[in-house]
Amino acid sequence: MQAIGEEFARIFADTRPTKILTAETSGIAPALAAAMFLKVPLIFARKHQPITMAPDPFRETSTSPTHATP
Repeated sequence: MQAIGEEFARIFADTRPTKILTAETSGIAPALAAAMFLKVPLIFARKHQPITMAPDPFRETSTSPTHATP
C-alpha cells in the first residue's frame, strides 16, 4: 500500500492537491497512503450517518449515474 500511495503522490504531485476525497469503501487505504505522501488531509464520504457522528456534519448529495437516486 505504501508503494501505491507513493505512486499516486508522484502522479498527482503536479496538481498540487489540498486534500484527497474518497468513498468509505475500498478507497480509504490507497487514499490514506497518497495523502500521507502528499502531506494533505484525507476526507472520506459516507453513504449513511453513523450514530457516533456529530449531529450536524457537512452534507452533500449527488445523483447516482447507475441508480438515478442520491
